Amino acid sequence: MKRADRHYAARLIVALTVVSVVGCTTPERDPPARIPPDLSITVEVDGVEVAAIDAARLTAQPPDYVDEHRQAWRLGTLLGSSYVRGETHLEAEQRDGTRTILAAQGREPVLLLNRNGDALIAELDVSEPFPGFHGRGGNRGRAGDPDRIRDVTRLRVSSAPSR
Repeated sequence: MKRADRHYAARLIVALTVVSVVGCTTPERDPPARIPPDLSITVEVDGVEVAAIDAARLTAQPPDYVDEHRQAWRLGTLLGSSYVRGETHLEAEQRDGTRTILAAQGREPVLLLNRNGDALIAELDVSEPFPGFHGRGGNRGRAGDPDRIRDVTRLRVSSAPSR
């Protein structure tokens, strides 16, 4: 092999190595979704409207749980003393009028902001708030997947009936 050919081959190997290294770098992860500026969930405590959960309130309150793509605030954090888990009933009303009662079953009710910027009401397992599902097998029947309530427009908090 001629000297010029060897230099050309060496430069080609270096160039291909640089291209392959640059091409194999992992892209930066997207930051958690931003709080929708028009977010507003009416909050009613024992039939009386109180301060709504809105974008300004979420911006002022750091989330209780965060990962690469999601943020979640405990409803107890957002609602304060008006919401005491186990002593009150919590109902979420969706835009279409559907009402869902959140039952205390060892999970923490949260306002979850997902990677798409959707605000959802969910019940999370506090020991693993954002469980990983990839590589676990049987993903379609994943028991750890919390129920998520979309398009919530109103939260109702009421005192538990006396026994």
